[in-house]
Amino acid sequence: MSVLDNYTKTGAPVEDTKLTRFSALCAGLKNPQTGLKYIHIAGTNGKGSTAEYISRALEHAGFKTGKFTSPFIVNVRERLQINGGFIPEKEFQTLLKKADNAAKKSDFTGFSQFEILTAAAFLWFKQQSVDYVVLETGIGGLLDCTNIISADDLQAAAISAIALDHCELLGITVDKIAAHKAGIIKENRPVVTAAGQSAEALTVIRKVAEARHAPLIIPGNTEQTQIYLQGNDFVYKGLQYHSQMGGRHQVQNALIAIEVLHLLKIDSEHIISGVYDAKLPARMCVSKQGNITTIIDGAHNPQGIAAGIALLEPESSDAAVTIVFGMTRGKDYIGALKLIFGSRLRVNSIVFTDGFSENAILADDLRQMAEVVGFPPEKLYTVSNAQSALSCAVKLAEKTVFVTGSLYLASSLQAAPLLT
Repeated sequence: MSVLDNYTKTGAPVEDTKLTRFSALCAGLKNPQTGLKYIHIAGTNGKGSTAEYISRALEHAGFKTGKFTSPFIVNVRERLQINGGFIPEKEFQTLLKKADNAAKKSDFTGFSQFEILTAAAFLWFKQQSVDYVVLETGIGGLLDCTNIISADDLQAAAISAIALDHCELLGITVDKIAAHKAGIIKENRPVVTAAGQSAEALTVIRKVAEARHAPLIIPGNTEQTQIYLQGNDFVYKGLQYHSQMGGRHQVQNALIAIEVLHLLKIDSEHIISGVYDAKLPARMCVSKQGNITTIIDGAHNPQGIAAGIALLEPESSDAAVTIVFGMTRGKDYIGALKLIFGSRLRVNSIVFTDGFSENAILADDLRQMAEVVGFPPEKLYTVSNAQSALSCAVKLAEKTVFVTGSLYLASSLQAAPLLT
């Protein structure tokens, strides 16, 4: 049994912008979060990819770089990395126990798994004397425990694309969600946000940045862009870049990273190399089985799924795509199904699955809603076991299988090994 099993995923609600509960936990650990240099990243979609681009470039520049991300795909230790290496198991368990002991000694209860993990990450990065920490928020930003870091330690903030997600915690409108994400903006510290940010989100970000005298940087346009399923080529400010992670959204994420790295005065050669080397599991992860191409993507809301569809629409012109679809409760599965139905993607069949998470929406419920949306019943299947659902889809497929709807679904199919 892991130390994390002593805590719930969400913990007690956090309503205090001073993060009093988590501050007490860190104080009990002698405030390991202080004295490090942070790049703090919030957003709905693209946080992990942006963090990866930044981390890789910093590593190429010779910096010892810590990265804290969420969620994980295959192993929880993925969430704590230094120069691309996971925290060793023995060290991980030792630091979790230290965080656990501090939590038990504090005057507070209701700590979440994420708070314990974040505390362990701060301890590790401090012990290892990293040069930079690329720090991804869990949910939101304003009330996220990662927001304990000070303005003195923050080098730059980054806010990737914002969309409706975690509405039960962050609000039911984009501007309310943006207010949470913009909570990571700190006094007199620069913030970079996505060039394609919605007007509602950008208005909020501008307002917060101005109130906190934080310089706001929005990337400009690329001079040339070629988008592929397995990578992109683009020219930005006269320099040629190649990303192994495909899709127009990945160009947007890379531009955020490039502007952050410019703020850190990283040489262009290292930025180019970092963008080239950046690669993550479950981001349009492609593999072949005979004549069938399988693409596993961890998109978990309509905005993210739309990015994958945009890449696949040309692919479906000569052969319809078979989809494996599963989502967790609280996600906009109706919006996602309507998006797929209304797209130009030619769909051969959809296999719904729910066995990848205790929090998964029942496959039968997804199937019924798909019929309501307009999909022909004869194209719809339900298979509870995720691996069996994938096998079923491969048998049904003409050429391409697209797995989407949840990072947990991607994790259950072990997307990470497909990238090695």
